[in-house]
Amino acid sequence: MTDNEIFDTVVKGILKQGKPSILKGYCKYRGPDNTKCAAGLLISDDDYSSEFEEKAAWCNPEYGSYKDSELIVQRFFESKGLNARFINRLQIIHDDVAMNSNQNYFIEDWKSEMRKLGNELGFNTDLLC
Repeated sequence: MTDNEIFDTVVKGILKQGKPSILKGYCKYRGPDNTKCAAGLLISDDDYSSEFEEKAAWCNPEYGSYKDSELIVQRFFESKGLNARFINRLQIIHDDVAMNSNQNYFIEDWKSEMRKLGNELGFNTDLLC
């Protein structure tokens, strides 16, 4: 799956669910009402593990070394041939907007941030209009 295909999958998934995946103030790969975060949309139910929760999709090596348990999600995405670093960018947008936006405006605020990213990368952002 290319970064563009990942982007489109995440856009369609978040728009379909209409809200962030958040529980008790924390973003979740799997949340209430079968919600999924940006990265969670790329993990099948069969592949999902509760061990993924509270782990980033990608761990920046510039910040030092990581325990194996902290790399579980990154290694999962890499094993599927997916760009974990790019997925982490989508995860950060989801989480930042979910944590800092009035939930009534989550979708509009999220779409705005995703349009910026899509335009930066030359992706089609028509679904975000």
